[in-house]
Amino acid sequence: MKKLLSIARLIIFLLGVFFAVFSLEATLGDTLINLIPTFILLLILILSWISQKLATFLLLITIILFTYFFTTYDYYLKFLVITISLFIAFILFLVYNILAKDIE
Repeated sequence: MKKLLSIARLIIFLLGVFFAVFSLEATLGDTLINLIPTFILLLILILSWISQKLATFLLLITIILFTYFFTTYDYYLKFLVITISLFIAFILFLVYNILAKDIE
C-alpha cells in the first residue's frame, strides 16, 4: 500500500522537475515567476509526508488551478502532461486514504 504513495510522490516530483527545467530558459525575473508551479508541487510533496489527507485536498485544488491558469483544456498534450499526471497522483492518494481508513 505504501507503493501507491511512492508512485504518487514520484509523479509529483517528476512534474515539478519538468516545470523547473522548462522555466530556466527565461530571464532571472521570469524564471522566478515560472518556478511558482514547482514550489507549489514541492510544498504538496513535503506535506504528503506529514498529512496525506491534506496533500490529497491540495492536489485537487492544484489540478483545478493548473488546468485553468495553464489552459490545458485547449491543448491535448498539455492536458496529458499536466492535468492527467496530477489527476493520477490524486487518485493514488485518494485510494491510499480510503484503504488506510479501512485498515484502521
